[in-house]
Amino acid sequence: MVTGEAYPLNPGEPIGVFVMVLLLFCVIFLTGIHINDWVLTKSLGYAMITTHLAFCAFAVIITYH
Repeated sequence: MVTGEAYPLNPGEPIGVFVMVLLLFCVIFLTGIHINDWVLTKSLGYAMITTHLAFCAFAVIITYH
């Protein structure tokens, strides 16, 4: 991108799976915050960090498997 050259995309990457999982996480996060009356508590924050780390591990495993 810095050099102005086109970036080659790998058609074998499961981008659709990543997008669907991230959308699911967004729904879960919004639902969790809504259930807590739109207040981000410490435990909900830890749950969000944990699920984000789980997604990152999932993405690495799926990508390099």
